[in-house]
Amino acid sequence: MRKRIITFLKLHSGVLNFGWIMARLILNFLAKFIKIKPKTMIFASFGGRKFDDSPKEIYEEVCRREEFDEWELIWAFVDPDKYEIPRGRKIKIDTWHFFLNTYTVSVLGK
Repeated sequence: MRKRIITFLKLHSGVLNFGWIMARLILNFLAKFIKIKPKTMIFASFGGRKFDDSPKEIYEEVCRREEFDEWELIWAFVDPDKYEIPRGRKIKIDTWHFFLNTYTVSVLGK
């Protein structure tokens, strides 16, 4: 099925461009209401399937530096119970709970 969709989009690039334009408009609209939490860092490696690579190195460096002591550190995992982290908290990636904990919803005019 995936292969058929990719082939269709290659043959009908206008549909793909329309999709990108609509996504951009929707995200710009949502940005008026949703703001990223200040002093929060979110880490994920390989879509939340691992605890390694560059995100882990950056996380370890942030943990060593005193200027980040007041920052909230969040690791997003597919299976949070599978990993232990020394600082911060773990959360299941791509869930409603993940969304609510990484963004703040504001009211218009405030």
